[in-house]
Amino acid sequence: MSTAVMTEQSSPCPGARTIGVVYLLYFVVAMVGELFIRGMVVSGDAAATANNILARQSLLRLGLATGLVGTALFMWL
Repeated sequence: MSTAVMTEQSSPCPGARTIGVVYLLYFVVAMVGELFIRGMVVSGDAAATANNILARQSLLRLGLATGLVGTALFMWL
């Protein structure tokens, strides 16, 4: 009787590593997007919120874009 010797170790699920990396990217992108938008909304003061949004429109758009990328990554999972 002969026994087969495995010389290579293979992962039982090769896509698991890819999914883990995408999941990590999702969390990083979501946190970065939240940091862009943080501080713009003033609770109970709509005028201050509007002024913050008008003053930092590019950061709001960047935060929303990273949110969309994070959502796309989550949907890919």
